[in-house]
Amino acid sequence: MTINLRINDAAKHFGVSPATLRNWSKGRNATEHRAKTDPILTEEKHFFRRGDNPNAPYIYKVEACKITLGELGLLDPSTTE
Repeated sequence: MTINLRINDAAKHFGVSPATLRNWSKGRNATEHRAKTDPILTEEKHFFRRGDNPNAPYIYKVEACKITLGELGLLDPSTTE
């Protein structure tokens, strides 16, 4: 079963803030004063937009995100049970 969550619910599920999740999706690195980097989470693989509108909310694919973030050591295993 595939679980898809909006950004606030996905952030809560992963134990991070919505801003952190958004930065991972847009390729921003806060430690370098918002310098652009390659996104950790990519559109279509990890998330999709709810509609065609550019302002449509991101919907995150929980399992795909969990695998990628876990491999990078960005998740606390106790928060993703």
